[in-house]
Amino acid sequence: MEKKYTPGPWRSDAVKDSNGCVVAWDIWGGVDTSIACFVRNPANAALIAAAPDLLAALEEIQITGGECVNFLHNNHSLIARHEGQQYADKVWQAINKCAETGAKIKAAIAKAKGAK
Repeated sequence: MEKKYTPGPWRSDAVKDSNGCVVAWDIWGGVDTSIACFVRNPANAALIAAAPDLLAALEEIQITGGECVNFLHNNHSLIARHEGQQYADKVWQAINKCAETGAKIKAAIAKAKGAK
């Protein structure tokens, strides 16, 4: 899917009134491209500014997490033979939890990329 958003890194800059008090934050990305203006909550500004980094991390986790799950799935019987069935059952529980988390990661990536 083509990137339609401004590439990172993004940053948030404080907007100050004439007295020097912070009244909002502007979010900037790329080469001084305005992403969001006058964000009132500093936590929201920080989250917005971190969005490209978070997306990249999720994409990396999606790949490496899938590789780990595939390895565990493909070697489950070997694990059971070596470590015992109780340990192998815990591996299955971890695989299932990873699958649930993987679905959430996939949905978050799709949402971030504008999928409906």
